[in-house]
Amino acid sequence: GGLNHLKALSRHLLAHAISAFILVIACAVIVFVSLDIGDEAVYNDEEYYGA
Repeated sequence: GGLNHLKALSRHLLAHAISAFILVIACAVIVFVSLDIGDEAVYNDEEYYGA
């Protein structure tokens, strides 16, 4: 039953890797979006005060 154990273990590790990957992607998206919103806000302020 060693092979089945190995399959179960690899599936378990794969599930954890996918979860971690999704978490990292989610964090990256949140950071990117917040930076993007910040840039737009600064740009709009410059446009408003620069007029």
